[in-house]
Amino acid sequence: MSFYTRVKDIAITEARKYEKVYMDYEYLVFVKNFKKKFYIITGTDKNYLHLVGVHTTLNQETFFSKCKTGELEECDFDFIDSDGRDIKGTVRRKIQVLGNMTSLMEQGNLYVQEQFEKNRVICSLGATDSVCTAGFIKSSKRQMAKAFPKTLMKGNELKNPQKVELLLRRKKGREKFDEIIIGNRELVKKYFEDLKEVVAVSLYSDAHNTKQEKETNRKTKTPVCFRTNTYCEKLKRIKLKNR
Repeated sequence: MSFYTRVKDIAITEARKYEKVYMDYEYLVFVKNFKKKFYIITGTDKNYLHLVGVHTTLNQETFFSKCKTGELEECDFDFIDSDGRDIKGTVRRKIQVLGNMTSLMEQGNLYVQEQFEKNRVICSLGATDSVCTAGFIKSSKRQMAKAFPKTLMKGNELKNPQKVELLLRRKKGREKFDEIIIGNRELVKKYFEDLKEVVAVSLYSDAHNTKQEKETNRKTKTPVCFRTNTYCEKLKRIKLKNR
């Protein structure tokens, strides 16, 4: 198998996973020592080309579309950048870990670093599973601004990695994060003041469980005739005793 064929096949396979993980969902990354309260990570069809790393005359959206539909051809890309440099080595390292990148937000252990820098690459947040390092850049300085994939590197390139305490997920388009990938409800409660604007009530409140229990109890209410220690039951006992 030629290197062109290998790159093409991997780019096509991982595009579908990338769409499911980064384009269908958004993720909240929380570490108590962050300068920012948290980071919201997501992705678009414009970001995928950066992760594959090839040179192409196709625009970013078209490149991703052809990967997703399986229509990408070997003549659609090459390994010489716009400055005439050979980037085959860089592409090789990227495709070796592209599968880790597409499943990075589903890992049980994730390490991150604010203001991640490597050579000329500067990112708002770096994340690693020790096999790959992904760099994300925020669209603005606003707290709610989202961070998008900017680069992908092989291995752990973080200088000061911190373990993610909470990784939450929401379906894109929803207002609140309602799933826990890393962490638990107790941690959500612990850091409630930092997260209260963006997490669903179900992640920190037992109110919905209490309501369900009340509904269950109401449905399974014991009929009066089968209850003990009621006024009616006591009255029956007195009448029977006086006969």
